[in-house]
Parts: sequence; structure tokens; C-alpha cells
Amino acid sequence: MQESVKASGAKLCIVFEGRDTAGKGGTIKAITERVSPRVFRVVALPAPTRTIVDSGIVLLKYWLEVSPQEQTRRLESRNDDPRKIWKLSGMDLKSYSRWYDYSRARDDMFRATDTAWAPWYVANTDDKRRGRLSIISHLLSKVPYEPLPPA
Repeated sequence: MQESVKASGAKLCIVFEGRDTAGKGGTIKAITERVSPRVFRVVALPAPTRTIVDSGIVLLKYWLEVSPQEQTRRLESRNDDPRKIWKLSGMDLKSYSRWYDYSRARDDMFRATDTAWAPWYVANTDDKRRGRLSIISHLLSKVPYEPLPPA
């Protein structure tokens, strides 16, 4: 896909959102570790607009969802493991205590930004590996490309 996108000049914008501990960073790493940094870049952008799609950029939006039980397990493992404690922030703990508020905010965001030309795709990431593979498979199915012979 990388070589086909590069050859065609296509542009992709892939947005990852989700709950704390849902695996956004690991998913991004899984996707980008096998691609050229000269072709693919990971950047933090302001909220994408419809303008992006109108300019011909393929916009894919993924929401990574994790269950309350799995989020609890992951937060506790961060707290108990000195190698992971750096991942635990005050914001994580605050968001954890406001699960239902964040759920309502997510639902409001979906209602406002889920469109036919740029829908949200929800991935359950209680099993991080399956979630990542599911996202990668879906991504490959949504980006139009033709396999190219090696140069």
C-alpha cells in the first residue's frame, strides 16, 4: 500500500481517538513501524474538517474503545509496574473517575462528526493485538491501492 500511495500521490489522514489505555499509541506504532518515515508522518493535528475530504485526502477516523473492567486492569498494572508508572497521569485518573461523562462526550462527538463521507469506525481494544490487527485490516480495505512490483 505504501508504494502505491506514494506512486499515485494520494494523501491519507488517519485519526485515532479513544479512551485512556485503549491502545492508541501502540496502534499507531504498529502501523508506522513498517513504513518509511519519508512517506508517512505521525503528527498531532487540530480536529479534521470536512475541508480535508473535499481536497481529495482520504480521511479515516478510528475510535478505540476499551471496557471499564479492562481500563481498570490496565491502570492498575501501570500503577503496580515501575516500568509503566510514567504512563499514569493525573488526567488518566480523572478521566477514569468520569467514565460516564466521557461516554456522553464521545456520543456527542459521534453525533456531531460522524458523516457519510468521514464516518467513525469503532474498534474494541480489550484485546490490544486483535484490535490493532482489525484496524490494520480495515485500513487496508478502505484505502484504494494497487499492489506494485518491487522496484
